[in-house]
Amino acid sequence: MSLPPVRHALLVVTIEGEQWLADVGFGWQGPLEPVPLRAGARVEQSGWTFGIGVEGEGVHVLRSLRAEGWIDLYAFAPQSLYPGDFTVMNHYSSSHPQSRFLGQVVAQKPGAEARRALVRETLSIVRDDGTIEERVVSAGELTAVLAADFGIELDEAERARLERLHQAYA
Repeated sequence: MSLPPVRHALLVVTIEGEQWLADVGFGWQGPLEPVPLRAGARVEQSGWTFGIGVEGEGVHVLRSLRAEGWIDLYAFAPQSLYPGDFTVMNHYSSSHPQSRFLGQVVAQKPGAEARRALVRETLSIVRDDGTIEERVVSAGELTAVLAADFGIELDEAERARLERLHQAYA
C-alpha cells in the first residue's frame, strides 16, 4: 500500500504505556472517542464500531464496521509533524484546485445515532443501524438544511454567497 501525501494530522496519546488514536478533526465518519492504537483493536462508541489494522511497513488503517462490512477510513504511518507541515497541509486544503474542500459547500456533523454530511448538493445521513439516506439539496433549501441538520445559522450576506456557490455546481 502506498500512502498519499499527508493532508490530515491526527494525535497519538500515550496513557499508562498504551497508545491511543485521538482524531477530532476527521469529520463525520470518524470516532468520537479515542481508539486503542494496536493491531486488531476494536471498539464500540455509541453504536459505531471502529477498528485498527496494521499493514505492511507499519501502515495503520482506521476502519469502521458498516452493514456491508469493514470499510477503511484512512491510513497513516507513524511520523512526527512540525509547524511547517501544518502550514503546507492547511495551504493545500484551503487553496489547492484539487482540494475537496475548495469551491463547494461542506458541512459535517458526527453524532451518536446519526452522522450527517453535506458535500456540494448531496446531504448524506448514515445511521448507527446501517441505513443510509441521501438526497439532493436545492439552493433554495440550503439555509434551512444548514440550520436544521447542522446547527449553522447564516446572516443574509453569508446566505447569499453560499447560495451563489451552490447554484454554480448544482
